[in-house]
Amino acid sequence: MMKFFIKNRKPILIGAGILTALLIIKSRRKKPILRPLPTLSMLPKATIQSIAAMQYQAMAQFGTDEELLVRSLEGLGAEDLKAVYNEFGLRPNFMGDSGEYFGRDLDLFGWYAEDLDPTDEDDIPVIADLKRIWSVTPLKFPY
Repeated sequence: MMKFFIKNRKPILIGAGILTALLIIKSRRKKPILRPLPTLSMLPKATIQSIAAMQYQAMAQFGTDEELLVRSLEGLGAEDLKAVYNEFGLRPNFMGDSGEYFGRDLDLFGWYAEDLDPTDEDDIPVIADLKRIWSVTPLKFPY
């Protein structure tokens, strides 16, 4: 094993150097700033945090839990939805189609845009439901 590392030390060191450089570049990249929307939500902060976490969990796993995306938002008013959007904030997305190897920080609508495909038969009704739910807010839904 040691002979392998000694024999191949140059490519291993070059690869480690490239990876280190990429990680340094990623860490120095300017992070986007999400300005919170003013909200008058009457729901407790813990409830808003829970709903935002459900939105994230529904999309962060392999495959999207479309039912959870819609069910967790049903019945919320405009102020509550804005509070959920604020609470979601910016979260790193490593599994989307953005082509960024190290992911990028996206708001809730950015996650929807990366996760839901308007040409996929399974996603079309979900997108319609989410569009209906978010239409009560001044936020611009991605579809």
